[in-house]
Amino acid sequence: MTYVFKDLLVLSGVIDVLPTYFEHLPIPVFLVLVILYAFGTLVAGSSAAAAAFIPLAYTMIPDGGAFLLALLMTFALLPAAYAETTTTVLMYMCGTDLQSACVEDMYEMCTGNYSDQITVAVQAGGATEWDDSDLTPNALNRFTIADGGFYDLEVLDWASMGEQQTLVDFLKWGVSNHPADRYMLVLWTHGGGAAPGVCFVESADDASLTLH
Repeated sequence: MTYVFKDLLVLSGVIDVLPTYFEHLPIPVFLVLVILYAFGTLVAGSSAAAAAFIPLAYTMIPDGGAFLLALLMTFALLPAAYAETTTTVLMYMCGTDLQSACVEDMYEMCTGNYSDQITVAVQAGGATEWDDSDLTPNALNRFTIADGGFYDLEVLDWASMGEQQTLVDFLKWGVSNHPADRYMLVLWTHGGGAAPGVCFVESADDASLTLH
């Protein structure tokens, strides 16, 4: 198994100068790696924890190859770790007089090729009209973006996108309906920086979200 891993790395061009380290890899150390990998997976439920144990185990390898081998194994595990990490992207989109550009960005997001581990959840509001017939003006539109379209569309009564509670309600809805390992929040609208704020709503006397 050690030789197979070595040959794969050499053939892929990832490593050309370290094959001797793999040829002399002590079997006891290799078994330790397997045990630590299994333990990390059991504790965390994913291979992400196992990646943290690998560099520690490789410090036992002689001949100065520990650091490079630790990097190799850690980066080899990163794709698997991220593949098991779920992410919810929360798009807080205040259309106002930018609703045409807002809709265009929604369509652009629809063209994305998202994995099953990524959910894009949207709240669109703050507009008296929309260039998309699926969206209701003077209301809050909540939906997800996947497979080239809007899904699970929900229309709520109008509320100012420039009010703190409107944002809080959206975040609670997003976390409750689309739980994930990590979250990203995007505030889409006019912005004036930390002091003036963001999400200026023309239909609500230019109310906006500010930092305190």
